[in-house]
Amino acid sequence: MKILKRQDRWGATLLMLLLMLPLSVMAEDLPEKIVGVWAIEGSEFEGDNLLGGQAFYLDAHNGGVMVTAPLPVRPCTDGTACHTVVGFKLDVFIDSEGDQIKLRLLERNRLFELRLQYEEASHTLVGPNRQHLIRHSATVPDELSVSLKPRS
Repeated sequence: MKILKRQDRWGATLLMLLLMLPLSVMAEDLPEKIVGVWAIEGSEFEGDNLLGGQAFYLDAHNGGVMVTAPLPVRPCTDGTACHTVVGFKLDVFIDSEGDQIKLRLLERNRLFELRLQYEEASHTLVGPNRQHLIRHSATVPDELSVSLKPRS
């Protein structure tokens, strides 16, 4: 076994610390063309809040959330049950070209990944099965942006 000199130990320690960082901490910020609220066609909103359908909220600092709710939207009134809105926190990565987006979800110790492609001509995100996501908003609501910081 090789014994490391003091300066080598510091280098090895630094390397180990860097390897332990989550990838999202070392990732570059998302470009403006990607940041915002993206939804499948037919989704319903009240402002930037999803009421029904599916939407992705992508923050500039590599955080995101996928939100889904059933359609058609039913109002919550006395005597009727409200529909369920479900959200999942995501880590968001982009390739060096700025058009391939990878969304990563860690749920119950299982890692799920979804890839989206930014199409410049139509200004849409295209997911699996060629489903197009339309940009609903160029920004993520401030109150949500604070909670979208990538996992540490």
